[in-house]
Amino acid sequence: KGSKREAVAATAAELEASLEALDGFAEGVFEDVFCKRYRDARACVRAAAVEGLAGWVRARPKRYLDAKYLKYAAWCLDFPDARERAAAAGVLGAAFGACEGDAQREALRDFALRFVPRLGEMAHDVDERPRRAAVAALAACLGCGLLGDLDLGDDEVAELTDKVYSKIVDED
Repeated sequence: KGSKREAVAATAAELEASLEALDGFAEGVFEDVFCKRYRDARACVRAAAVEGLAGWVRARPKRYLDAKYLKYAAWCLDFPDARERAAAAGVLGAAFGACEGDAQREALRDFALRFVPRLGEMAHDVDERPRRAAVAALAACLGCGLLGDLDLGDDEVAELTDKVYSKIVDED
């Protein structure tokens, strides 16, 4: 029994070391590739970089549900290109959708408080892609329990609800 327990412990340690190595590699990719392509001159490249961030958030939420990474998506919410705005809302939707447990919800609370109003505005975006992505992100925020917990004023809640509800009704 002891050797089996030791073998399992050794395998677990190896896997943990591999995960740490992968995280180090991913951090290098983030800093050397993402941070440069995020500022590319072409909107399609910037949008693709931000869309990739959504995949990272879904794959490793414990690592990427952090303002260090999510701030890039938040900055894109105001970019002029619709693809970039849609990709940014998609990252926030992925973050809210991947949020599990009180610790992750608490980590996203300030972030949500700051950017949920912008997602509400985007529910009326002139382009369809950002509109749909914003509504999906708000639905994910509601689903993880953050939307109801946010300390928005009554007027802000009513305004956000009106914007999103009217967009959903208009599209049906």
